[in-house]
Parts: sequence; structure tokens; C-alpha cells
Amino acid sequence: MGKARSWFPDPLEYVSKEKIQVPSSPTQKDYFRISDSYSQWIAAYGSEFAFTEEIPKADQNDFKYALVVREIADNVIVEAVRFDFLGNPFAGPGISPPIEDSFLGRLPIRTLSAGPQLGTTAVDGYGILSNVPLGSDPKKLVIVGLIDDAINIGQRRFRDALGNSRVDRFWMQDGKHQSNSVPFGREFSTDDITDKINENPNDDDAIMRELGLIATPDRPYLPTALRMHASHGTHVADLAAGYDPEEENAVNRRIIAVQLPVFASQDTSGASLMASIISASDYIFKRAEKMSRDLGVSIPVVLNFSYGFGGGPRNGQHIVERALRKQAEQYRQKTEAMSSGVPAPAELVLPAGNGHLSRTHARGAAPLANTAPVLDFNLRVQPEDRSSSFVEIWFSEKTHHISVRVETPDGLVETFPFDLAGGYNNQVSLDSDMVLAEPETGDLHSFKEGTIIARISVDRPNLPPPVANHTEPVPSTEDGTPFWRVVLALGPSTCLRANQPPCPHGIWKVACQGHANGRGAIQAWIQRDEAVGGFGESGRQAYFDDTVYEDNRFDEIGDVVVTDKDQPESIVKRDGTVSGIATNPSASSGSADNPKPLLVIGGVLWDSDRAAFYSAAGNDKEFSAPHFLAPSESSRVLTGINATTTRNGGQVAMGGTSVAAPQVVRLLADKLEKLAPTRYDTFDAQRFLKSNANKVLRPNPQNPERAGNRRVRIERVRNDKGLVEPHPDLTKQITRQKTRKV
Repeated sequence: MGKARSWFPDPLEYVSKEKIQVPSSPTQKDYFRISDSYSQWIAAYGSEFAFTEEIPKADQNDFKYALVVREIADNVIVEAVRFDFLGNPFAGPGISPPIEDSFLGRLPIRTLSAGPQLGTTAVDGYGILSNVPLGSDPKKLVIVGLIDDAINIGQRRFRDALGNSRVDRFWMQDGKHQSNSVPFGREFSTDDITDKINENPNDDDAIMRELGLIATPDRPYLPTALRMHASHGTHVADLAAGYDPEEENAVNRRIIAVQLPVFASQDTSGASLMASIISASDYIFKRAEKMSRDLGVSIPVVLNFSYGFGGGPRNGQHIVERALRKQAEQYRQKTEAMSSGVPAPAELVLPAGNGHLSRTHARGAAPLANTAPVLDFNLRVQPEDRSSSFVEIWFSEKTHHISVRVETPDGLVETFPFDLAGGYNNQVSLDSDMVLAEPETGDLHSFKEGTIIARISVDRPNLPPPVANHTEPVPSTEDGTPFWRVVLALGPSTCLRANQPPCPHGIWKVACQGHANGRGAIQAWIQRDEAVGGFGESGRQAYFDDTVYEDNRFDEIGDVVVTDKDQPESIVKRDGTVSGIATNPSASSGSADNPKPLLVIGGVLWDSDRAAFYSAAGNDKEFSAPHFLAPSESSRVLTGINATTTRNGGQVAMGGTSVAAPQVVRLLADKLEKLAPTRYDTFDAQRFLKSNANKVLRPNPQNPERAGNRRVRIERVRNDKGLVEPHPDLTKQITRQKTRKV
């Protein structure tokens, strides 16, 4: 079967700079090439495999893709340009990251969500928030920002003692578009939510149905975990900002939440999330700024985003990571201007990721001094994988020539040379992008329609271009910081429709060599491809299959080895598995030119000081996330941390670093509520967390440390309602005896 396939130059005309015309710009540049490897795959060949098989009665017309571009030409930032799925431009500034960079995001949304205003500037359709929430103290208000999927905003845990919702704004990005207050999807105010609660006081499903969370009037809604007993978004929201309504200070804990599109969450690689995330965080900070102005107070914001990325350069330069830092710093500056020089705190909390033992990171170096670095790996693609798989292979900036040899499981071998000596300006020659397809009979330069199953390409994402007014610091690339990216995209390993060939499963043998003027290892990461709860069983995780690693995975009694250092002979590395958007520099001044770092939280077993077996590791000393640990499992045998179910009155346990992060969000919000606004500028989140932390055992004696060197002490007790809450006295020494009682 493999002999019937061949590699061809990518034939897509729309990716050529000669084919997509950009509206007139000050630079007189007429055309723009889409140079992002993921967008080229997802918006073309990969779209043939996208999601519709998991959605009853759905077809391709139920959703559309918007490619979001910010163009730079001749060192001048040009107005953002939008392309729909077919490559047709439409105007409007819409979504743009607050950084000086070329940017392309993938925004898969429902057709019903798009509306005629997609890509245009959104306005606030709700006007001024006229009153301070009843029963609250304006000087104690703290906003918890939440970006997640499947959030039941009508849940009792998000109401105050008067029955009013504490969710001041909620943007359902794939909701049915109804107004111009958001560029796509639907926005709800606290009054909208409270009205639905009052109309259906004892019916959780009716509230969600009326809000459009689980159904729409004209057709069944898409897959959502809100139909299930538990959902990730509701669980995380409860840990971060859920209270019993009668809790005295609950009314002061305000919530601004964004629910990501179903299609973006279903794409487990994260490749479809970038535009959604950047627009979501921008929405939260802009709504928080508006609330601050309307209420006459500068309101602190603590934002939780419990998602992670498998790919990325791991050097603090991922477009999402940089955008989040910049947006938070802009919020500080704006609140400083409105509050006599005292900026409101804006903290960003992310999970470290769960990939420590996932076998999704590989590293290769030069075998001898003054020789080219090499990385040879076996990629294990699993059978019955219904989604695309992606491998990112990163080379240093000084690399001038790359060679990648690929052998498929069925014996087809091809070597791809990438000549980079001429430099790179966000594009390479078209013949460097190759696709694997079945040829037409007698013509080796053409292939049968619909037979493309794989693609390999090179690009240079995520590093700022050399624009004159660029201020954000860029890490040195002299020591081999990841710079060039080769992406191997593989289609599903099963047939999703008639006459659509599967991508071969089994071992893909890949040999990489980078010729460079200087030092630099080759690093490879596999994007996440596991199914997300509530979205159907579509993905199966590919992994690096290495004999040395396999021989050292278990100890003498068969237990998983999680604390030993990596085997030098193994190309599989546990270090460097931290989420690709949680790798910021360890030290930043917190200024416009050098925004404060994100807070990255790993997981720890509640009843010990041992890091959770999956809690990811940092990459090196400069970018050595995570900063702190928080509980993510009750114990080795009792999994997860308890929080509310989707509907009222229940509890459910969920694990992972994504439940550790929101507990830290809650600690920070509790502290900020007690802090006088005149002292906001003295608040240091890391220093505060260190004061409420104790030393943890270092699971790996080698640098970088997997879990930082401190665990945040979160002592928990049951309240009279039977729900688990953080203990109010955080200075109390945690003991094994007390945690066992819980």
C-alpha cells in the first residue's frame, strides 16, 4: 500500500503569495502568503477529517474557519486582515494580539455564531454597569477571569445571597450570534443570567437550555460536557471562584468568563485555539477595565486558563503566552492611569501540564564536538486515531540547512532538504512544503483528489520580527534557542468516509540533522491528541517509542518511575514537558517593556509532598516553570480534587494540573480582597505564595526541577453544606493527620 503513495510539492494555490490579495495598505503590498503550517493543514486537507463524524446530523456547512492575520511588511505593521475558509478577505480590525508580531490564528466557529459582524470591531451592547452589586464593598471587589469549556454559569455556586449571579459578563464564543457586543458568539450580562435563574429556580437543565448552553431553538446543540454529570469548565470555575451563596464575602468575588468554541476544544492539539484564547483574554481585561471605570474603582483581576499546549518553542515566545503577558500589563497601566498612580493587580495563572510521562518530548544533540546535531526517533502512531497528529521539530537560529528523512510504517522513504541559508521572512519557497498522496496513473507530478494523508513543512513562528519600535525582550538565540520549526502533520489512522485512505499507523522512522553555525540541539514535541471529556472519543496520543526509555519506565516491583533522572542514552526526555504556553522567563520587571511572568502551577499529592506523577517538568534554568505546586490528587489511590458537579448539589473529583491552578487563583483573590486599594502596587503574587508555601521534596536532583521548590499550602475542610472549601487560616501548618481527615 505504501508503494502506491508519493510525496508531492504542496499544490494549494491559496497559500501562495500570488493568489491571496490583501486589501490596500500603506505599504502597497498586494499579496500575502499564509505561512503557518497548522493553518495550511487545518484549513485544507485536515478539514476533511474535522469533527463532523462526531456530531449527529452535522456537516461541513455547520461551521466555518476564519484565518486571522496581522501582517507586517517592510517593518511596518499593517492593519489586520481576515480570511474566511476559502481565502476571501474581509475587512475590520477584529481580533489582533497586543504585540508587534505577524500573527495568524485559526478560529473554527459555528456558522450560527459568526453573524454578519465577524471580524468587525465589537461594541459594548450592555452600556454602563449602573450599580455596585448589592451587598458588596467596592474596595473589596476582585474579578476572577475564566477561560474554559462547558461552564454552567447558572450554577448555585456562582450566585450571591440574594440569588443574583456573580457572573458579570459571559462570552459564549460559539453561542448563537445576537448582537454587536462581541465579534462572534453571544454575550450575557449578569442580569441576563439572573433572569433565567429566577424563571427556572429549581431546574438546572432549564437554565442551561434557556441560556443556550445545551441547546438552541432551531437545532440540537453540539457535543458538550454540560449534558454530563461533570464538566471541566464548571469544576475549574468552582475551585477558582465558587462559593456557597450565603458565604459572607461571596458577593465581592466577581466573575468574567469566556466559553471557548466547541470546535476549538475538540481540536485537542490546541492548533485551533490561539485566536479564541487571545480574543477571550482581551475580552476579560477590557470588560474588567469597563467595570472599573463604571464603578469608580480599580478592580484586581486574577485570570485562570486551565488548558495546555503540547507544541511550542518553550522559550517564552509562544504567541499566546506573549499576548497574555502584554494584555495583563496593559490592564495594569490603564488602571494606574485611572487611580492616581496605583495599578490594579492583574495575575495570570496557568497549569504546568500533565505530560511528564507522556513520551511526547525528544531531544538530540551533536554526537561530537563541531559536528551537526542529530535526532533520530521512532514515532508510534496508534490505530483507530480519528484525528490529525502533529510533530514539531525545532532547530536553532544559526541553522542554515535542515535534512529530515521520513520512513512510513509501510516502507515509503523520502528525504526532505530545507535550505535556509538565504534567510527567512515569514515564508519559504513553495517546494519546501510537501504532501503525501496517491499519484494519478502515469503521472508522478499529480495525485488523486482527496488522497492527501500527511504533510511536512518548515516555518519560523512565534519570534518577534525586527520592527523598529519593538520593545519586548527576545531571549538570546546564540545558545540554540528553538527558532526554526519543521511540522509533520499526519491525518487520521482510520477511514472516516468512503474512499478516504487512512494514514498508516505503527512506527514512523524520522531522522533529523541540522547544519548550524554554532551550538544548538534539536528538540521535538508531539501535540496533544487525547480526547477531551464530553467531546467524543476522537484522538489517540502518538508518542516517541524508545527502547532505552521503555527499559527504564518501571522499577523492580513494576511501579512507574517518576523521580529518576532521564537516561542520557534515551532521546525521550521528561524535562521540557511543561505546557508550551507556560514557559515564560523566570525573572521579569513587570513593565511595559518587560511584562511580569505568568504563574505556572504544577500538581502535588494532597497527603504528601510528592509531585503528581504526570506534573510536567521545566526546560532549563532560564525558563524553568512551574513556579509552585498545589494539590491535584487527594492521594496516590484517591484521584482528583473535589468540586461541584455540573448541576447543583453534588461533588465530583477531577485531577490534573488544571485543577491545581484554580486553587492558587482562589488564594490570590482571597488575599487581594483583604488588601487596601492604596497598597495594590505593593502586591507581589510570587512573594505572597512563597509566604504560604513549604518546601517540597525535589523529585529530580538534576536541573531543571520538575516542581519548582515550593508547595502552596492549601488546607481544606468541609463546610456545613458538605462542600470542600479552602481553610480560612492559611498560615496554619498543614499536617498529614489533618489532610487524612479530609
